[in-house]
Amino acid sequence: MYLPLDFIMLSFHQLEQRHVSSEIALMEWNPMLDLIALATVNGDVLLYRLSWQKVWSVSSSSTKDSIVQVTALAWRPDGKILAYAYNNGNVGKAN
Repeated sequence: MYLPLDFIMLSFHQLEQRHVSSEIALMEWNPMLDLIALATVNGDVLLYRLSWQKVWSVSSSSTKDSIVQVTALAWRPDGKILAYAYNNGNVGKAN
């Protein structure tokens, strides 16, 4: 079924806008819970609830001379574990 672009655009409304202290490189919604994982350009991984309550954060091993960047974020299908990968080959997971 084809939907005209103007119909699609009218179907979505911005609910709110939030500020994050660093530029966001990646984001991934949790498939089951009210959580969103954010990766900053500085290599930090942040987890927020939909209400914008910060659940936890993981700082990268970036220094002023070497920035470690997050290259991937992925939730387990049941939403209970978040995996993240860095450009230096390190990976992590959180639950």
